Amino acid sequence: MQLLLKTDRSGLRTFGWQMAIALPLVFSLLLPWLFGYFSVATLPLWPLVLSAMLLIMAWCWPTGLYYPYRGWMAFAAVMAWINTRLLLGLGFYVMLLPLGLVLRLFSKLQYQHKPTGDSYWLAPDKVPTAKDLEDPF
Repeated sequence: MQLLLKTDRSGLRTFGWQMAIALPLVFSLLLPWLFGYFSVATLPLWPLVLSAMLLIMAWCWPTGLYYPYRGWMAFAAVMAWINTRLLLGLGFYVMLLPLGLVLRLFSKLQYQHKPTGDSYWLAPDKVPTAKDLEDPF
């Protein structure tokens, strides 16, 4: 992940605008609606105030958003690490493990282990030559 430089005014300005849009959408609209306490009277105002501050900083002083940006990116990196392990673990234990157990139970696995077999090595049809290495296909 490539972090923005402190002198990247355009990137920091974009970060400020994006956060100014995302904060009120998530904390004033989405979460109250999901948890059933959405009404105009109980609408939280702190996301709107924080959004206004971010917009003003993005417009007037984008380099001032560098440390909030770094904090956000540190939080995002931790969440990405957790989500990766969580989603991959759930994907394995919820989908792949039961599928493998069912296939093994009904002997439908592509790999069939035969403990009585002599060897799994197959002898080649012809002895390879140096020309085969030059043009393998």
